[in-house]
Amino acid sequence: MRPRHHISGTEIVALGLGGFLAGALAGIALSAWTGGINRERITRVARRVRKPAVPMPPAGSDAVRAAQEALLADPALATLGLRVAAQAGAGIELRGWVASRALRARAARVLVAAGLGPVSNGLLVRGEDDRDVIPMMPRSDQHA
Repeated sequence: MRPRHHISGTEIVALGLGGFLAGALAGIALSAWTGGINRERITRVARRVRKPAVPMPPAGSDAVRAAQEALLADPALATLGLRVAAQAGAGIELRGWVASRALRARAARVLVAAGLGPVSNGLLVRGEDDRDVIPMMPRSDQHA
C-alpha cells in the first residue's frame, strides 16, 4: 500500500516548528498559571516529602500492655478491672463491665488517644446489658 501524499521536507520543517512553538507557548502559559520556581517553594515541597511516616500502632502483646497502661493512667477507669485482648493485625478488644455508657465511650477514647490501632469496644453496661429483654415463655406456649 502506497501513501497518497508524500510529505515534503518543507512541510516536515513547518510541522516541527509549529509543534515546538505550541509546546513553548503551553509551557509559558503553565508557568504563568502555576507560578515561578523559587527557593521557598522548593523548600516547602522538600519538607512535605521528608515528613516521617505515621508510626504503626503496636500489635499483639505490646498493644495489650500499652492499652492496660493507658487504662490504668485514667483515674475513672483504673479501678474497673477492664480486660484487653489482642485482635488480628493491630487491633485490640476491650472486655468487662462498666457503670455507664459514658465510661464505655471514655475507655475507647483513651485507647484511641494513646495511638492504639482500631478498638473493638466489647464493654458491657450494668443495668442495660445484664437485664432480660425478652421474658421467658411458659412451656405450654412453646411449639414443637
